[in-house]
Amino acid sequence: MSHFLKFSYYVFVMFAACEVSAQCINNQSTERLRNFCFLERHKGREISPEFARFFDYRLKQAGYANGIGLSGSVKQNNLDYQLAPVIYYSSNINGGNPNKKLILGNLEFEGDKNLISKKGMLVGGSTGLSGRSIYDEGKFLDYNFSTSYAHSINHKIGILNVYGNICAKNHVKNFWHLDICTNSYRVNKKIIDDYNQNMSINLTKLFSSLTGYHHETSFGINRKFFKNYSQNQAILGIENISFSGISSNIKINYGEQVSNILALKNAFDWSFSKQMGKNSISLFGNINRLWDGKIFGKIRNEKSKSINIGYKFSNGVEVTYGITDVESNIDYYSSTNHVFNINFINFNF
Repeated sequence: MSHFLKFSYYVFVMFAACEVSAQCINNQSTERLRNFCFLERHKGREISPEFARFFDYRLKQAGYANGIGLSGSVKQNNLDYQLAPVIYYSSNINGGNPNKKLILGNLEFEGDKNLISKKGMLVGGSTGLSGRSIYDEGKFLDYNFSTSYAHSINHKIGILNVYGNICAKNHVKNFWHLDICTNSYRVNKKIIDDYNQNMSINLTKLFSSLTGYHHETSFGINRKFFKNYSQNQAILGIENISFSGISSNIKINYGEQVSNILALKNAFDWSFSKQMGKNSISLFGNINRLWDGKIFGKIRNEKSKSINIGYKFSNGVEVTYGITDVESNIDYYSSTNHVFNINFINFNF
């Protein structure tokens, strides 16, 4: 049994054994779905004054000025600055090549040893800002900008990440929502400097099926911009909160063919999470298929699959471990990599 299959088995056993109580607050669920869950589960019921104030505040934060009718208001514009330490493991710190020969039929290539990928732990910090501006009833603008740098003491090199996101979220009618978003991501390593941008339009619907089961379905169109090409993608997704408090999420992504470029064909992302008192546990992964790449006239296709487990403590610290397995029709690009990181709570000021 491969390391990937063994890890998958033990993770699923651990996850199934956890016991939690039913609740709407789940760190992995969207704010929108959590608010809907609260609304549905307390419909027609008597609620305590404490919960009334709590839910009233949540609704006002989401742009509903009257909340549930209690007095008071919230700021229409919020801005927070964040600072946090960063610790994680990277299987390719410098953006280098695999440490093996590239074999294409009868041709054999051996890469420059100075360009071989390096792996190890990195330590650093991140800083950024995030905010929300409410501009109409049930309508607001969320934005987030962050940068981080982590350094490898062993290899004396580091990784710089820069990220930005702006998203206009709009309640249209009867729990239909329209989101218009754009984001940009850049990663700078010793050998590579890569970036991508994304523009998307998503239509979502909130609804309940069985008693205690709440859902957020979405359909979206993405326009992805990479360094050497651009691609249109279609996304279908559904997020759920069950009666037992388990949150789950499934997303399917389809990409158009880009001639002679290794690009996304389809992707399947999934996740499960649940609260354990003040802590939470999550299990997530994906299967990605890339197609139509070419190298020296030979077609290159890839399939990757990953599985990860994360545990978030009540103090905000989250530890994640996982395995990513890449299978390519060209062995040079096949690999198995481990993922490990520790996310710390942001210091807001």
